[in-house]
Amino acid sequence: MMKNNRLIWIITVSSFITTAVGINFLPDTVPVHFGIDGNPDRFGSKYEMFMIPLVMLLLASSFQFFIYKLNNKADNTDSEKTTQETKTNIKVSRITALMVQITLFFTNLSMMFNAFEDNYIKKDIGFDMFSMLTLIMGIMFIVVGNVMPKTKLNGGIGLRTMWSMENDKTWLASNRFGGKAMVISGIISVILGFAVRGIASTIIMTVLLLIATTVSVIYSYHAYNKYKE
Repeated sequence: MMKNNRLIWIITVSSFITTAVGINFLPDTVPVHFGIDGNPDRFGSKYEMFMIPLVMLLLASSFQFFIYKLNNKADNTDSEKTTQETKTNIKVSRITALMVQITLFFTNLSMMFNAFEDNYIKKDIGFDMFSMLTLIMGIMFIVVGNVMPKTKLNGGIGLRTMWSMENDKTWLASNRFGGKAMVISGIISVILGFAVRGIASTIIMTVLLLIATTVSVIYSYHAYNKYKE
């Protein structure tokens, strides 16, 4: 395990520890899925709370393999340009992976807290799981959107379409635009997390993300027509 990846693994392991501790305070049956009205539409065993930590473990392992491949690429090339571009992509990948793990970690905590039988606690402190998730996702969008333009042409991270991957110019233009769209979506999502209660905030956030993604893909086609060689 590389030293610079330790934080990602610490967060991943912490998710298992907090879940193992948290389920001791949960009823045997907890809500595990919610309908569009925000009410639970499926209940399951409290041990299903381990699903997110398991996903985090899978993502951390996949990330570790991805970084391993990138490091091999950097070590086995005679091109200084390729080496520097690969190192840049490694840095961006670490930031992105870290933000994803942090987001999933707090998502899991929010779901466990929401499952507590003592509902009066939530009322006293005004806890809203969906608003919290929207806020957390918004922060992740802002961070990821800011680092997207720093990526270099690759097949693993960034806005990857058949048009953006045409050449370095189409890649840069597409990821600059996609990064800005992601940041704007993140800022609005953070505001929604504070201003809108219930599942409505999460639905609006999801629609915003879909719009940002669609517009960014369309822009990558525009960049392709402008910079294709």
